[in-house]
Amino acid sequence: MGGVLRLIWIDRLPVGFNPDEASFGYNAYSLLRTGRDEWGKPWYKLWGENLLSFGDDRYPLYTFLTVPSVAIFGLNEFATRLPNAILGTFAILAIYGLAKMWFPNKNIALLSALLLSVSSWHITLSRGAFETNALTLFFPLALYFWERKKYLRSSLVLAFNFYSYIAARLLTIIAWLFLTPRKVKPAILFGILVLPAVMGTIVWGSRRAKDVGIYSPTDKWESVSNRQFIAQIQGMPRSLSRVFNNKVIYTASAFVNNYLTFFSPQFLFINGAGETNYGMLTGRGVLYYWEIIPLLIFVLFKRDKRIILSLLISVIPAALSKSIGYPANRVVAMAPFLYMAIAIGAKKLPKLVIGITIIISTVFFVQEYVYQSPSISGEGMNYGWKDLMIRFTPIARRFSEVRFSRSLSEPHIYVAFYEKTDPVVYQSHSKNWISFVEKGYKFLDQVDGYYLGNYRFGDLKYQEPVDKETLFVGRPDNFNELKSNYIEIFYPNGKKALIVTDKQK
Repeated sequence: MGGVLRLIWIDRLPVGFNPDEASFGYNAYSLLRTGRDEWGKPWYKLWGENLLSFGDDRYPLYTFLTVPSVAIFGLNEFATRLPNAILGTFAILAIYGLAKMWFPNKNIALLSALLLSVSSWHITLSRGAFETNALTLFFPLALYFWERKKYLRSSLVLAFNFYSYIAARLLTIIAWLFLTPRKVKPAILFGILVLPAVMGTIVWGSRRAKDVGIYSPTDKWESVSNRQFIAQIQGMPRSLSRVFNNKVIYTASAFVNNYLTFFSPQFLFINGAGETNYGMLTGRGVLYYWEIIPLLIFVLFKRDKRIILSLLISVIPAALSKSIGYPANRVVAMAPFLYMAIAIGAKKLPKLVIGITIIISTVFFVQEYVYQSPSISGEGMNYGWKDLMIRFTPIARRFSEVRFSRSLSEPHIYVAFYEKTDPVVYQSHSKNWISFVEKGYKFLDQVDGYYLGNYRFGDLKYQEPVDKETLFVGRPDNFNELKSNYIEIFYPNGKKALIVTDKQK
């Protein structure tokens, strides 16, 4: 059942296809065809230097896992999302194995696996090309092998985890500190396998960590300066205002606040995910309402140190990151251990009641996911690009210049993905784009005017005169003139999403 819930209709649900997914798919396609990523970097360098992607340093594991899928099924949404659905399915087996090793009661292992298999949180994050979901497999699997005294296998899994996602890297280091130093051979194996990544971080740093970390606030410490200023005008000496208002205090406060929110009822049972970029249903907890009862039983009466420690550790990376609301994708590593805790708490409850409740809650989630999530998450998932490109490409051939608005969020990757642009051609253009890093831009789409053939990406400049017939692709607010358009794409909630129109010279 867990596999079915993760695999069926993955090319259609979640609706849309976000830029990160398109990037994973196209880079797998590029590696398959040329042995290089979209920027022309050889595959063997990616283990140390990562995929530059849009400028946000994507770790390479998911792209490599997608290569066989693209080779078999072609470059499409199904092939791009399939590896994650498989990882999510195997995570169910991993948590069953770990729970069986930790607890003598086999029913706890079975119920833990069942709860994860029908988890709305885990199902949702298993259905898109979301690399963070690998944590739910690799973390418990490494612990499982360690409990079975398969130390080399445990180190191998930890090393794979190191290349999957930014949050996984910190969790892996913590797990390594707890486990492998006590065994020489596993420690050596782990060190050898992660050495390229460690050296890469030392030499090139980590743009991704700097971009999302709370120690690099969006306001560039302006709030800290403001607090110092307010304290001083109220009479506090300048030196003392810096003691109470500084970067260390700010970072520590942000960390504690973030950390505690992930254990709050608001996140677990009421509001859930704070954004829809990963196909999540906002406005509902990541756990089902009924699960609060066995979770409270576990917390009050059945506490297990291994589960509690795993939960406390799994939240650390997410607490260190900036976010809007609750980033459920970054903290999904805690999901397997939460369901183990719930399974322990539910052990004394009537089995028939638990079984019926699980069926009912799963049915209600599935109907909501199928019929309600398109309207909820369509915008966040950049719905409409597939429909757009099917209709757009034949029209675009008639124009010598086509302009894509920067408001479309990395539109070049959608063009490359859906038109299956020859990676050799793509790489011949991308070598001219790389200067965006030297210019100090964080992301490629901050550049105004980079080209892929006759496609221009950047400011739309629709209001300016053109010297040749030009096709424009943008959002509704990019156009202030009412006229007939070639193509109009609507989100599932009825709002206009994408527009294609032209302008004569």
